[in-house]
Amino acid sequence: MSGLGGFVSWTVYLVLASMTTSTFLPNLAASMAATIYAEVLARLSKSPATIFLIGAIIPLVPGGQLYYTMNYAVAKNWGLFAMYGQRTLIIAMAVSGGIMMVSSVYRLYNGLVLGRVQKGETDKQKRKQS
Repeated sequence: MSGLGGFVSWTVYLVLASMTTSTFLPNLAASMAATIYAEVLARLSKSPATIFLIGAIIPLVPGGQLYYTMNYAVAKNWGLFAMYGQRTLIIAMAVSGGIMMVSSVYRLYNGLVLGRVQKGETDKQKRKQS
């Protein structure tokens, strides 16, 4: 199932990357799709979302960008180091931002719904006791 998450995130990334020249937006949207996928599967299987999320975001990890960033730092080619370093940070911020946004919205929604359900159950118990 985690491999399917990687397929989902990479498909979203490729579709959006073909429509824009931005690096940030395709990575943000793909990580959001991966997080939604992970949260849904976590609820269905009653497992932690992290299990599904890690496999789903692997295709988005900027490993090649990070390699070139470090390579140019060691070679003291500061111009290319800055360029690749900036791209690496943009990708990392987009991926982490997408995960945080979807997880926060899910937790907020889940807390509000569960809070109402628990309050409703408490009100019913109080009415039965009266």
